[in-house]
Amino acid sequence: LKRLRLKQQAQVMRNRRISRWILLTIFIGIFVVLIANMSWWENALRFFFPGEPQVIHPRASLLVLVGKHLELVLISSTITVLIGIPFGIWVTHPSGKDFLPIITDIT
Repeated sequence: LKRLRLKQQAQVMRNRRISRWILLTIFIGIFVVLIANMSWWENALRFFFPGEPQVIHPRASLLVLVGKHLELVLISSTITVLIGIPFGIWVTHPSGKDFLPIITDIT
């Protein structure tokens, strides 16, 4: 009886995990469709800003701009992790103990 419950719980967890991945995939698809359709954005922005002659960035599509944004976030996050983790480890050891207050103030 206990094994059956454990198997049922494992199956429920697997189903939840699969459902979450499916939901994430659907949301990503909707997001890509929304940012890829520049005409939708232009019409919506013209409604909110009727006096503006230009409501969309003329040099790049929203899809390209979002891609560049994600690239910058990835680069900055990587640099932060590559610098922050070693400093965090170092200041918790005796050799970096004097610098702990400085690192704590920065963060």
